[in-house]
Amino acid sequence: MKQAPITCFNPRRFARLASAHWAEQRRNYSLLLLAVLAVYALLLLISLSISNGGVGDTSAQSLFFFAGLMLSGVVFAGLYFSALRRPESALLLLTRPASAFEKWLLALLWVLLLYPLLYTVCTLPINWLASVLGLQWHTERCLHLQAVSNVACTLPDPQDFKQDNIMQPSLQISLMLLFAGAAGLALLGSIWFRRLAVLKTAVIAFVLFLISLFLAFTFNWSMGGLAWWSVFEPAPRTDTNALYWLANALFWLATPALLWLCALLALKERELA
Repeated sequence: MKQAPITCFNPRRFARLASAHWAEQRRNYSLLLLAVLAVYALLLLISLSISNGGVGDTSAQSLFFFAGLMLSGVVFAGLYFSALRRPESALLLLTRPASAFEKWLLALLWVLLLYPLLYTVCTLPINWLASVLGLQWHTERCLHLQAVSNVACTLPDPQDFKQDNIMQPSLQISLMLLFAGAAGLALLGSIWFRRLAVLKTAVIAFVLFLISLFLAFTFNWSMGGLAWWSVFEPAPRTDTNALYWLANALFWLATPALLWLCALLALKERELA
């Protein structure tokens, strides 16, 4: 009996692939998320103690949130296809009855959607508790200074510790686009390099960072020239032109998209090799 060829995308086959992937990796993903949350909570607690509750405000928590998402999400992306670096599991992954596009699409959903969603849901209670403790801690410290040392201390504003006052939506979108590009680079490196993938990808990222600094200092570039969200601020930029929008489109949209497209092509090449 002749076997039907594997098409680019089949919804039922993709659902079976997703189910099999979750059955195999749910324990590893759960342990990774627990480790990330433990480190996240510990760092927040240490920062609260050092700042006497000052880190409990939403501006500081947003920094912790996106830094944790960037670091842990890039690590997650780099480990997603870690089976390709083990001979005993690489063959099973590459010969699984699913197209390369379906495997790549599942990776995209996990790295750019499901993991950030799980990370956000799990860190929200930690951030809420940190804001409550931070406000109380900072208030009691000010009252103690006023009572003991007769030192003037401004009481914190409870509005600064509310969870719905983090940052502008345009800046959040920019950080998520940066995350998409960094995660795409990590995923591409994990597929392309057969040995020492993490080290080689980190070296490439560091070299690109140095080249960017060199070009920035040589041609007097600045990140402000790529800050597309500045046109949506209360005092928007008025000196924008076609070159401004072209540079922003290449940096914020084309680069992440190309990295993920290269990851798809690299996965197809690994299946053919």
